[in-house]
Amino acid sequence: EPATGTPPPFFGKGGGASVIHVRTGADCKMDGTSWTDAYPDLLTALKSAPDEGITEIWLAVTNDFMNRTVTLGYPLTIRGGFTGVENSPDERLEGTKSWLDGNNVYRTMEFSISEGVLLTVERIRFSHSSQPELKKTGKGDLLVRDCLFTDPKDSGSIGGRGIYATGGGTIAVTNCNFLNMCGPIEDNSGGGALYFDTCAAAFVDNCLFVTNGTTFK
Repeated sequence: EPATGTPPPFFGKGGGASVIHVRTGADCKMDGTSWTDAYPDLLTALKSAPDEGITEIWLAVTNDFMNRTVTLGYPLTIRGGFTGVENSPDERLEGTKSWLDGNNVYRTMEFSISEGVLLTVERIRFSHSSQPELKKTGKGDLLVRDCLFTDPKDSGSIGGRGIYATGGGTIAVTNCNFLNMCGPIEDNSGGGALYFDTCAAAFVDNCLFVTNGTTFK
């Protein structure tokens, strides 16, 4: 018999073939092709690197994490702030962010970006990562905007607890907040919120830094 009743709000919604969708609780095909058939978590979505046909990843997630390094050979935009019913980024509610949380055990996001490739990350709240909350290696470029970095794991090196970028390329960070990016006083490395090394250029605009550095106990 045909199904009856009201379809769920995510049914028939999504951004098309060039988008990977990730939605907490997804349990249909789980191939990322729509909000209905979204991957249930970012780790599953990125078991293999996106190919050149995928230009964006849309996140409707809570308490998610990545926990592995993905080598990126094509330009990619990772967008947060979705609820899992949108057909375009313009339909997102103003100010909403998707939440990646390492639970003090896992890494939240780490990419090795090839030369000439741009990774854009927007509208994500990062917290409690066991490593830098957003780590970039490789010669490629990184653009981060409208993100919140807060409360990493209270151990290990201070340097780059928010964003750690090395290997070359241009780094641009705009309209982001960095809160409580602290580490142990015995560590003498710098850049609690941001650490950039061997980059071609770096730009930081309209960002807020509150309580970053060493922890006195």
